[in-house]
Amino acid sequence: MILVIGDFNAKSRLWNARHTDGKGALVEEWAAGLNLCLLNEGNTPTFEHGRGDSIIDLTWCTTNLIDKISGWRVAEEIETLSDHKIIVFDLNMRNSEREKMAKNRFKYLPRWQYKTLDPEVMEESILRHTWNKQEEFRNAVEGSKVIEKILTRVNDDSMKRVRSIPRRTVYWWNPAVDIQRKRCIRARRMFLRAKRRKERISRERFDEALNGYREERRKLRIEIETAKRKAWEELLETLEKDPWGRPYQKIGKPDGEPSSYRPLCLLNEIAKLVERVILHRIDEYIEEKGPAISANQFGFLKGKSTIDAIATVKRIVSEAIEGCYGLTKRVMYKDIVWKEGCHRALLWGRDCGT
Repeated sequence: MILVIGDFNAKSRLWNARHTDGKGALVEEWAAGLNLCLLNEGNTPTFEHGRGDSIIDLTWCTTNLIDKISGWRVAEEIETLSDHKIIVFDLNMRNSEREKMAKNRFKYLPRWQYKTLDPEVMEESILRHTWNKQEEFRNAVEGSKVIEKILTRVNDDSMKRVRSIPRRTVYWWNPAVDIQRKRCIRARRMFLRAKRRKERISRERFDEALNGYREERRKLRIEIETAKRKAWEELLETLEKDPWGRPYQKIGKPDGEPSSYRPLCLLNEIAKLVERVILHRIDEYIEEKGPAISANQFGFLKGKSTIDAIATVKRIVSEAIEGCYGLTKRVMYKDIVWKEGCHRALLWGRDCGT
């Protein structure tokens, strides 16, 4: 990134001067050779003296700085006791475009399935999107954005996009782990570069790159273990504050949905084993010596389910229709089901009075 600001003492129609002199032509050639863009806007003079005024204070930058600079103007309201006026602009070094791409990189960096390419459709789409378009662009950045938009539309018409699912951040991730990971990646790149040049570099440099990479990996492993242990301790602290088993949120789930929460129960292996033993003994006692359980009890019993209850109801209804419980065969099925009190008679074998 290059930013050049100064008094060039050159005149050119490129920055709205009345004519182009020799110095102005040299400055234009110099800027074109470095691929610099002019940020001057308007016809406001930047230099004033008793003999007249002119625009000789220029601001140049590379293409990767154009989106970061905004609000360029000549501050005429500020008195400097000088012939040159102050130039004001805002420089935002934060890469807003990159931040947007980091938040939703799959939206700003689309990919397409090359196997689904239809050459005829692509050719038609190119003709349709470029037909009778004769636009003039102020700079290369604006032209590149238009071309990018056209290519995106052409690819969408002729190919299918690759559907990608972004990765979720793990619950123990923190800035310290992120910084150490970047250091580890940098050390790994240096080691791989030294490995490719192993025959052209000394043994000491290769060993230094290898040991540096191993050390950064060890530090990253320690940092991850520390972050996991810290996250676990924070979870235990929340349990101490809420001992009644308040639901905790599942990792990666939205806050507003009830399914994102579940109750927390922390039991060691001995407690789980004792729980199983007690449950097994209670079941045995109820089956052998406990109170008599009705044959119509289907819930919370081993080997029985709702399907057994439905089958029992069906059998009782069929027997009642056939007259096994004192009901006449002339009674219709719907009368038995819907008549008040008949469902109890069907279940317990009593006449409902029909």
